[in-house]
Amino acid sequence: MNTAFLVIASGILAFTVPIFSPTSVISSEIIARIVFFLVIIFSSVYLLTKNKNNTNKTYTKKTRKVYYRLRCKLFAISILMLIMLVYQTIIQLLGFGFGTIFTIDLAVIFPVLIILTYIYIEQVDKRLINPDDGYYNLGRVILKKKKWLWSEQKIFTLSWMIKILFIPFMYSGTISTLTQLVEITPKLSIEQILHWLFLAGLTVDLIFGSIGYLLASPIFRNQIKSVDDTWDGWLVCLICYPPFISLILAAKAQTDDIIWSNWLTPSDFSYWIVALVIVITWIGYWASTVSFGSKFSNLSWRGLVSHGPYALSKHPAYICKNIYWWVYTVPFIGNSSLDILRNTLALTFVSGIYYLRAKTEERHLLKFPEYAEYYSHIEKHGLLARIRSLLSFKAKQNLN
Repeated sequence: MNTAFLVIASGILAFTVPIFSPTSVISSEIIARIVFFLVIIFSSVYLLTKNKNNTNKTYTKKTRKVYYRLRCKLFAISILMLIMLVYQTIIQLLGFGFGTIFTIDLAVIFPVLIILTYIYIEQVDKRLINPDDGYYNLGRVILKKKKWLWSEQKIFTLSWMIKILFIPFMYSGTISTLTQLVEITPKLSIEQILHWLFLAGLTVDLIFGSIGYLLASPIFRNQIKSVDDTWDGWLVCLICYPPFISLILAAKAQTDDIIWSNWLTPSDFSYWIVALVIVITWIGYWASTVSFGSKFSNLSWRGLVSHGPYALSKHPAYICKNIYWWVYTVPFIGNSSLDILRNTLALTFVSGIYYLRAKTEERHLLKFPEYAEYYSHIEKHGLLARIRSLLSFKAKQNLN
């Protein structure tokens, strides 16, 4: 129930977007933005309704102290949005254009966004049980009414570093994939169906990621409670995302254009087996993100997620994503032995990065008893544990 309504909302929007036809008046880019903001608004209302028992019921009158607190929070969020805008501008000047959509949109609507931000702050502030939060403290620091204390602002600062890095990517990616869904031309071919599934799954994945970063709040019971503060944890995570992902893409780039459909033909039975594996792993990947609901976020702890694919594995998204890459790009098929070696080593490197991500995440999350108990359960009863147990049983039978 925690994610059911969000699944239905974003799923319906993402999967039915292709029925809209861009016109000379409404372009596909505008349709994509309308869909995105409708999802965010819908999700906000749903989360607020769902968690209404977690909010402050005693609304106080707007005293001078309340107005001062609201002003501090507005200053803080405005500065943070400006930092995000400046960061994205610098990144693009350096030649990384992944967040161009976000930068342009934020620059255009910034004045309106300030007004909407104040309304949002006002509505959230009066519902907070403890309204003197990180935004308030940062605002006081900006107004020189309070000294900066790292120990006090550590989680807030690190969580906003994550948002500054990931919100532009999530927003730009969502708008881009939604636009492609609007423009896609339906064709009854396995390649086209897989391409549509890829875009639809990626859209839902990015929408949930955006919800997780944009709607983190105590009133939604999805606030960031802890952030990994180790350099290697950040390194192996950030290298998988723009602008640092260029290193991964360079390493993962195949020396040929051969993919699974070039290797097999529809007349082969194995063609359909591989197609099924691709569909299952891709659905498993975005279903893993959906399982987080509004709690999705890298490098952070926002509460245990143990349902959906996470009932079977600690890292279903990483496993599915890597299986998908190996099966789709077939690095073991190439024009020469050297190409095969290079392609295989490149993808092995990428899979190694994700293995390190899994291990650094576990190191951080094992600090929390709830996750430690879940970790122990999956080690004994998870999908891999069951497979190992089955193989061990078969091996013993063969020996006997």
